[in-house]
Amino acid sequence: MRIEVKVALSAEAEYRAWVHSNTLPPTGSRDMARLLESELLGELERTAGEPVGKVTVTTPTETYRVWRFNSNTWVRFVVHRHHLGLLSGWLIKVVITGIGRTPLA
Repeated sequence: MRIEVKVALSAEAEYRAWVHSNTLPPTGSRDMARLLESELLGELERTAGEPVGKVTVTTPTETYRVWRFNSNTWVRFVVHRHHLGLLSGWLIKVVITGIGRTPLA
């Protein structure tokens, strides 16, 4: 099984703003921003898009997940599973579609 975690183009500016916000004083720094980004992406990869506490939302047009990463970060993402064949197994793509300080609907 191969797992990829990516940020959707539509969420790229939001994601960069979140990373930048973690560099700001009084508690932020470049090291803190790198650590939080690494932990966020790492947890989504380790869990294949199924982190503890995530909520799956299904509407008539889409299914997505909302997850509280830490006390002030909510992540909205989708998971795509692709079977690559008997020998290759599965490809799981976790795509971040939103990130912010409040729950994302």
